[in-house]
Amino acid sequence: MKYLMTQSLLSAWSYMHDCAETASEEARESFLATLRREQQEQSEEMLRGISFEDAVYAYLNGDTDAPARHAKIYASRGKEKLEESAVKKVAEIMRGGVYQLTAYKDKRIDGIDFVLMAKCDWVRAGVIYDCKRVTNYEPGKYYHSAQHPMYLEVIDSAFKFQYVVCDGEEVYTADTYKREDIPQSITTIISDFINDMKAMGLLETYFEFWKSKY
Repeated sequence: MKYLMTQSLLSAWSYMHDCAETASEEARESFLATLRREQQEQSEEMLRGISFEDAVYAYLNGDTDAPARHAKIYASRGKEKLEESAVKKVAEIMRGGVYQLTAYKDKRIDGIDFVLMAKCDWVRAGVIYDCKRVTNYEPGKYYHSAQHPMYLEVIDSAFKFQYVVCDGEEVYTADTYKREDIPQSITTIISDFINDMKAMGLLETYFEFWKSKY
């Protein structure tokens, strides 16, 4: 039997441990819902991020009004033009790339057969791009994320992962990683995840809900 492993599951697990104490109970419930693959209500921040990425894609495909439509709904008051401009800036970074490239890789870790999944926003010329619309951004924000170790492991032809981040005013590309920049391999991250699931008595829950069809 093989088991699917996604960066979203690992991110929910990581956030459960790393979030502020005031958010710990909510983070735990969100992780458990993710582990059980339950449908969760999308937050305003998630909807804004989806709208931003959709606007980038639509603009690249000739819909010149998409950035303004997005900004009208999700920009802070008085910053609509900045948000609209940011969509266009991100679109130019992504231009020429393959959108929503999805790939899988088999990997055995700690005696368990996993199927690692990478669903990339855009890929171009050996670079994996991930588009994020956030409220606040600080350089190094994604240093410990499982996303770039996972995607660089799965996409063998890629040599670099770049987060393209917008805070509603500026577009940032400082969080860029090559394989040699990654602090923890995806093997180590998944091994830690499995050990934690064992300690929490949740490993069988993972096995039940994450059987792979690939």
